[in-house]
Amino acid sequence: SNGKLNGVIFSIIFLLSGAFIAMLIDKFIPDEPRPSPSAPSGKLYRVGFVSMIALMIHNFPEGIATFVSGYENTTLGISIALAIALHNIPEGISVAMPIYYSTKSKYKAFKYTLFSGLAEPIGALL
Repeated sequence: SNGKLNGVIFSIIFLLSGAFIAMLIDKFIPDEPRPSPSAPSGKLYRVGFVSMIALMIHNFPEGIATFVSGYENTTLGISIALAIALHNIPEGISVAMPIYYSTKSKYKAFKYTLFSGLAEPIGALL
């Protein structure tokens, strides 16, 4: 019963934290019109950038979970690592595509996707 209550409390805290972070992102990464044809498309670029931030936050605890599960049980750790690797493919696409189509830069799309993915091994190391 006490564990269930703690779970509810933590869920509420993290839900409110997520909403607060979303409000901060909305405030500090505004929708801006495109100043020139060569400039990144404002809305699409914002989608990619916000996705990158969200996935960095999301991937950090995934790294921790993968490490802990592998530390406790190698077979379980490998299974979780494979499952997470598979689900990271669409996550990477969700960052890369809007960045690429808004900037026309494969380098920027790769860089932003790399940053979002690096949060996972960093989480595993901590």
